[in-house]
Amino acid sequence: MKLWVTDVNPEQLVVLGGIKPRLLPVRLMDLFNRRSVKRFDDVIVLGRFIGDTMMRKFDVCDKLHTMPFCPHEDHLETVNRAGNLFRQKPDLQDKFVSCKKVSCWIG
Repeated sequence: MKLWVTDVNPEQLVVLGGIKPRLLPVRLMDLFNRRSVKRFDDVIVLGRFIGDTMMRKFDVCDKLHTMPFCPHEDHLETVNRAGNLFRQKPDLQDKFVSCKKVSCWIG
């Protein structure tokens, strides 16, 4: 089995100082993450910074694979708004659409 990691939680809140690393919920989440990671044959991370975090927190050196954050950045193509099926289906012709991971904001 393969694990695809795009974020390491609650690490983000700990690093930003939002919560203390010794709090019980943080320790429980780390325990849950550690046990989960052990079950996978491969751990695929999005970007080297997440890879560095995974290496620091868990023993994944023999199964870690890092994918570049924007691998196709040099191959971008401009899509005509009128011919863009993503905009036609939900009627987004005159709206600004921004997508990050699996979250989308429409405004």
